[in-house]
Amino acid sequence: MKIISFIERDQETVIEKILRHCSLWMVAERSRSKETPQRAPPEPVPSDTVEEPALDYEFFDRVCI
Repeated sequence: MKIISFIERDQETVIEKILRHCSLWMVAERSRSKETPQRAPPEPVPSDTVEEPALDYEFFDRVCI
């Protein structure tokens, strides 16, 4: 895995856009009733469908020199 970018705390709009795209953005409500249904957790992805990318060892040679 490689880090391709960082998101800092003062980038609220970027964080909101990413969470909205993933359907994970939730706005806190001050007067939330106890009858509000909670969202179920996301379904786990079967491990046999996830393919790990190959490591680019040349990348580390270029960066760590």
